[in-house]
Order: sequence, then structure tokens, then C-alpha cells
Amino acid sequence: MTSEITDNILRDIMPNLPAAKRQLYLPFLNSAMQEFEIATYLRAAAFLAQLAHESAELRFFEEIASGKAYEGRKDLGNTQPGDGVKYKGHGPIQITGRANHAACGKALGLDLINNPTLITQPPNAFRSAGWFWDTRGLNALADQRLFKAITKKINGGLNGLDDRQKYYDRALRVIPEDLDMVAKNLNVPADEEHGDVTPAVLAAATNTPPAATPTTTVTTTVVTTSTDATPEVAGAAGAEFVAGDATADASASDAD
Repeated sequence: MTSEITDNILRDIMPNLPAAKRQLYLPFLNSAMQEFEIATYLRAAAFLAQLAHESAELRFFEEIASGKAYEGRKDLGNTQPGDGVKYKGHGPIQITGRANHAACGKALGLDLINNPTLITQPPNAFRSAGWFWDTRGLNALADQRLFKAITKKINGGLNGLDDRQKYYDRALRVIPEDLDMVAKNLNVPADEEHGDVTPAVLAAATNTPPAATPTTTVTTTVVTTSTDATPEVAGAAGAEFVAGDATADASASDAD
């Protein structure tokens, strides 16, 4: 039984990630995957595939685009002048907008309002991705192989789907099917459901009508992390995680 993502697994999924970075990131990656129950074959494959695309194989932890495209985006909680630039995409899954930074910071115990780039640091980066994955109910979608639905939850559309699918197919091949990371969700009491999606949400993802089961409807507002509407966002991947490095190649990933 395989109990963690190994260096060989990560290398085979993301061959462009340098060995030194793999060694640096693996402990934080495995810890976050355990914490947020991304701990089985299908969940891990979908998670790592999406991260590989969003961060150009974990090489980019800050969006390259200036963030001006997000200015005034109330759906992202950007209500103050300068919010678009300050709260552009951060972390390997590109947490975007004041509202998402605030919610992520509250959950992880980080002041992301005053210091949004804290989630570009490896100890926090993978927890931010795990938090996003968990709060959007993506484990349940991964369990059913609803990869397009996961992409829509992350991207707001299907940008870069072919690239994402390439990583997903690769991850499904190289991750052992017996992966069991003995996950423990450290943030939620044992008797509280967390990160699940309702039959109605699953039906919407697959364009099929939900079963007629009496339920109590709870309305939630989900803030997406990205937009397909603004040309400035096109080609944005994020600045490589090297302090002060300004040589990141914007062509490394599609718009997210």
C-alpha cells in the first residue's frame, strides 16, 4: 500500500519541476493532502493534475498578469482601489480576490488581507490549495471522475482543459491505485460534514436531473478564482517561487 506521494510520482507527473523543488515541496504537499482528505487515488490524481496546470508544474506561485483585470470585481470581493493588483492569483491553485484571500486566511490562521503573498511560501501554499479544493467540494467530484466539473469550479470555465487532461491522464497512470494517505481533516469536527456536494450539485455538473429527494436547501455563494473575459488574464501563470525573480515565462500556462 502506498501511503504518500513520492519523489518518483511527482517527477513523473511534473517532469519540468526541478529535483530540488520536489524535495522542498513534498513534505508540505503530502501534509496538505492528508489534512484536506485528498488522500486516495482518484482525489490525488485530479488534485495534482489541476495544480500542475495552474502553477506550470509547481513553478509559479503568483500570477504573472498585473491583476488590473480584477480591479472592481465585486464578485471577487475587490471593493477597494488597488484590490485587483494586491489580490491577484497566489498559491499553486491561484487564490484570487480579496474575498477568497480573506476566507483562506481565516481558515489557515494567516493575515492574507495585509500579506496576501504569504500563500506563495511553501508551508502555506499547499494548504491554501487544499483549503480551496476542500471548500469547493472537489473531493466528491474527483471520486466520480468529474474532471470537467472540477475544472469549472477552479477556472470558472474550461480554459486549458487539454493541458489539464494531459496531467490527469498522466497522474492516473503513475499514482498507485492503492494510495491511502490515512487522511485526517484537522479543521473540522468528526461529526460535521465538510467538502461534500449535494445530489443537485452533482446533477448540475453532469447535466442530469437530480433525484427527487426531500432536502433542506442551503444557498451558498462561491467566488471563482478566475475569469475568461479579460485579455490581460490570458497567458497568466504566475511568478516563479524565487524571491525577486522576474524572469518567469508567461507562456508556461494558459489563462486561468
